[in-house]
Amino acid sequence: RRKGGKGKTNGMKNGEEGGEEMIGGFDAIICASGGWEGDVDFDDMVEDLEEKEALGEGGVHWDVDEEYVKRSAKVVDRMMKMNFCPVVAASLIGEQFLSPGGLFVIIGASAALSPTPGMIGYGSAKTAAHHYLQTYAHTPSSIRNDTTAVGILPLMLDTPSNRAMIGEDEGDERYGTMVKPESIAKEIGEWIRHGHLRPHSGSLVKVIAKNRVEGAGGASFHLVR
Repeated sequence: RRKGGKGKTNGMKNGEEGGEEMIGGFDAIICASGGWEGDVDFDDMVEDLEEKEALGEGGVHWDVDEEYVKRSAKVVDRMMKMNFCPVVAASLIGEQFLSPGGLFVIIGASAALSPTPGMIGYGSAKTAAHHYLQTYAHTPSSIRNDTTAVGILPLMLDTPSNRAMIGEDEGDERYGTMVKPESIAKEIGEWIRHGHLRPHSGSLVKVIAKNRVEGAGGASFHLVR
């Protein structure tokens, strides 16, 4: 949401060249960009290489160990670009356009509070995002602008793609861990309207879901760091 009045512009106008109205400061900037990808499965990779070799792709012989390293590195790189780099970009935008006393929120991952075997790239990227958020809260620009920086950490968001990944088994316990985006949006809205309800800047807040496959329930928010 953008407040009225004049804000920091860095030379930007409201779209009309020579116009006098400047872009107003924003109450909040929320970075919800992200994505998930698991680690490379060695056996699956070998099977894939054997199929390609049978089709005459990629040469006569593959160095499976070298290929595993390359593919694993690419997964980590993709996860950093999807889950960490957007947080950095959003914070830099916030330095320019957040109003004094504004709110900066990122969507992290509660899974990254502990080791993440099977998804090292994802866990590493989310952990880096958490660390960046906590450090950003103590930067001179954040303190000077009285910005509140908070990380919200669900285990899994209730999205069509995540439901498709889980399948239609209503007995799957993962449905009980899915947090509805509406619950997070509602909590952020309360923080925007009522500053005294916000966690301290640099906080990581874990979201505990109450909803099930039929969509009932809500979520509770717990300070973890």
